[in-house]
Amino acid sequence: MRACLQYLCVVSVGAALFVVAGGCGSDDPPPAPTAAKLGVLLALSGSLADYAVENQHAVELAVNEVNAAGGIFGQQVETVVVDYASDPDQAREVTRQLVEEDHVDAIFGPDGWRATLTMLEISAPAQVPAVSCCATGTDIRDASGPLGDRWLVRLSSSVGAEATLLAEHGVMNGACTSVWVPTLAGAEDEAVVAFDAAMRAHSGTLTVVPIVEGMADYTPVLEAALATSTPNCIWLYNTPEAGATIVRNWSAMMGAPAVKWLVGAGRAYDPVFTDGVGDIELIRGMLGTDYALPTGPSYDAFADNWMATYGEPAPIISEVNYDAVVLMLLGMEAAGSRDGVAIRDGMTQISRPNDTGAPESYFIPGEIGSALGDIRDGKDIDYEGASGSCNINQSMSVPNKFVTYIFDPDMPDPAVIVDIVAVEDQD
Repeated sequence: MRACLQYLCVVSVGAALFVVAGGCGSDDPPPAPTAAKLGVLLALSGSLADYAVENQHAVELAVNEVNAAGGIFGQQVETVVVDYASDPDQAREVTRQLVEEDHVDAIFGPDGWRATLTMLEISAPAQVPAVSCCATGTDIRDASGPLGDRWLVRLSSSVGAEATLLAEHGVMNGACTSVWVPTLAGAEDEAVVAFDAAMRAHSGTLTVVPIVEGMADYTPVLEAALATSTPNCIWLYNTPEAGATIVRNWSAMMGAPAVKWLVGAGRAYDPVFTDGVGDIELIRGMLGTDYALPTGPSYDAFADNWMATYGEPAPIISEVNYDAVVLMLLGMEAAGSRDGVAIRDGMTQISRPNDTGAPESYFIPGEIGSALGDIRDGKDIDYEGASGSCNINQSMSVPNKFVTYIFDPDMPDPAVIVDIVAVEDQD
């Protein structure tokens, strides 16, 4: 047996038991787990640490509700929290610890894209199901396994799906036929490929204009591109700072045609972009897409619980993180075992209406105890999450609702909604 220093820091928050694990493992065979174990990857340090508290609160809220209803398999859920320090390599190592030493049954994945990829290097081959609030992209999808045998549930639509929606919004509401995209991303970038395909489907074109982020003046780059093609729309697929600079430069260029500006999620409310533009009239009529804010009884029940527990409004995305944990825990109960395949299939089963026509009950946040009771009684359930329906599809992703909007700075909410669209990844 190799010498090793182990430590466990047990933190009790409400009814949830959190074990912050560290140290190294043992060559001795692990004892059989006495409780359902949920691994949680948090960036407790590093560049993403600002999000750790709200992410941990979302986990706590879900685990507390489950434990108050008797836990999973009749035992209190144990949550093992590890710090991946906002570092993808560290995410790989702490995932190895969760899988090989702590023997967790499922994993609440990190919010970083690269960290999710390195987590999957360990969790997917070990057949440990994971759920991510924010990891998108076909590379993440493919890293989680082949179609029909994937080990990551993604609760956010891919950048390609959003890019397709933005392109169609530009064509339908901006008469876009020739679009430029000044960007660091190359022609093989997933969002660029999807946008290009959508434009081609409408007999339009997309031209990639390579730029370097952080330039004080993009005028020479834009003038050179204008010598070879003329856009009627420009997609700002770059940083807020670069986007604002491009708008100012374009508007000051002699002979530059009038264009519609196209932007993705969050840009209309980002002061780095809107203030950086200077004259807000330059982006009047800008077309954009963004995530639709959750509404309805499911979200209200979650938000009320969050306010009662933490004394502040629920942050954006916290409802998605809460749903991630609820899906995993209800999936464990539905599985009736700690087998990874059974848990993964259990998550899918409880997330959506059955296809047999058999009676089933719908449950929302605040009703998790009743949902667990029905599962234990052998009844079908469908969990309707705080963030939306949470119906896990064949691609192991969940449809998201987006809004398309037109920017009007005279309105109290400048993003004037044109439509609300369900976006779903398929492959």
